Amino acid sequence: MFTSRAEYRLLLRQDNADIRLTPKAWDLGLVDASQWQTVRDKIGAIAAARSAASMTKVDNLRVDQLLRRPNFDITQLPAQLLQDFSLPVWEQVETDLKYEGYIRRQEDTIARAEKAESRSIPDSVDYAHVRGLRMEARQKFAAVRPATLGQAGRISGITPADIALLTIHLQRSSPTS
Repeated sequence: MFTSRAEYRLLLRQDNADIRLTPKAWDLGLVDASQWQTVRDKIGAIAAARSAASMTKVDNLRVDQLLRRPNFDITQLPAQLLQDFSLPVWEQVETDLKYEGYIRRQEDTIARAEKAESRSIPDSVDYAHVRGLRMEARQKFAAVRPATLGQAGRISGITPADIALLTIHLQRSSPTS
């Protein structure tokens, strides 16, 4: 998979692939106990390093605050902290802290998309009355009669703009709006 083309590339990074995928592989029986333990140790070390960064101050600023800054990197950490945890652990902590806001925003986007995915479309919807909808989209929606917005979005030839217009129509015609 090309992560540069992935929809959620901030979450699907190569530096966190082992942390994201090994638990799933373990559940499926695809990794042995030593691999699983190695990743569990890494996860624990990252959590401990983050905790240490939030409690340690350098020049009256917490290390976790410093690591969020674009002009500060792990090479500027106090020697004691660098000795306490491995370089890959600190690199992961630094990356997570620097991108924390963006990652949280992406997770919120995913949650909203999942909620919209399952939103039902009433059988009574007359697609001819959805304002701005392309004729091709109206015909495809009428022929397929998707039950949810997720199904509607997977119809061949349907664009994100078509889904947005349908969503607006559903919100306006909903009795609870």
